[in-house]
Amino acid sequence: VQDVLFRVPVEPFETRSQAFRDMFSLPSGDETPTEGTSDDSPIVLEGIAVDDFRALLKFLYPKKRTTSATEFSKEEWIGIHALAFMWEFHEAKEASKASLVAMDDSVVKFELAVRYEYDDWLRLAYKELTNRPDSLSLDEGERIGLAATLNIGRLREARLESTSSWQVMHQDPTIYGCPHCGKSMNRNVWYPASSERGGQCEPCGVTFYRNKATVEEITTKSIDDVIRTIVPEKVLTLETEGAHDE
Repeated sequence: VQDVLFRVPVEPFETRSQAFRDMFSLPSGDETPTEGTSDDSPIVLEGIAVDDFRALLKFLYPKKRTTSATEFSKEEWIGIHALAFMWEFHEAKEASKASLVAMDDSVVKFELAVRYEYDDWLRLAYKELTNRPDSLSLDEGERIGLAATLNIGRLREARLESTSSWQVMHQDPTIYGCPHCGKSMNRNVWYPASSERGGQCEPCGVTFYRNKATVEEITTKSIDDVIRTIVPEKVLTLETEGAHDE
């Protein structure tokens, strides 16, 4: 790996990686030495970063019987996940996913979500970048791309408008005035029967709701709905013989 020679027990590669298990099962030529059996005939792994490979070996051959997630840096987990994803190390892949999705760096999470097509990570990264206090920096915007930057800007603007103008008002047939500005309101406009939104006071612009959810809950649900339009959830379509549409 990058001109560095590693000598390691073969067992984890044979038993825990589908890619290496398939490679080791291939027949070798009679005249050429089998790759990986000597220093003169190593398995050459092209395009692999030596630091990433070291991190994977650290995971596969722990010094202690139990390995804690805190023993690996963020960079090591990223390297472990890259190789585990490529070589089908299921255990290493799932362990690295669990650590990376829990990290605080939402921009890195966004980048990994795009690279590995993890839509659930992408929706989470959008939500975290929308809710965090600081806006995107120029460098972060360049890393996630123009379209994503514009989407996050739109989400943050919608959240700001929501939290500054929405109030919760439970339905009360005896109240006809806006408790925010004191102006009278039309009851039919205030409480439409077909929507959780109770209407809007035209003089002050405050939006009222019929349900008992808090403003934060309503705002979060609204933002989540917009994020799902940006990153739609995949729908699995199955067809059986003689089936009809359902």
